[in-house]
Amino acid sequence: MSYDDSSNYGNFICENFDENNNFMNPESDMGWFFYNLIGKSFDYLSDEVNKLALNMSPVRCEKSYLDLLAIEFNIKRNSEWSDNEYRAIIMLNNYNVMTIRGLEYFFESISPYTN
Repeated sequence: MSYDDSSNYGNFICENFDENNNFMNPESDMGWFFYNLIGKSFDYLSDEVNKLALNMSPVRCEKSYLDLLAIEFNIKRNSEWSDNEYRAIIMLNNYNVMTIRGLEYFFESISPYTN
């Protein structure tokens, strides 16, 4: 049973209540509370978490998140860099920090024992 089908989590909450439960069946103020306030709050949080997950990648993130990713890697933006150059530098730094091959390259470049 659903109230107005405007909330995925609200529908989930309604479906998991017992059919004979007073909160949801018949429709009541308490059922409205569960459906609209709690269900729609979870819908909103789900959307925000998904947006944040997409913006954690330097490849797909929005322009405003580039600066946040750069702060994570201690990269300061040069005023001469375009957004694409800035993104590329963050991606290279991300590659060097997050992959074994990148770490090997980094250690080889700073090691005094390499030829």
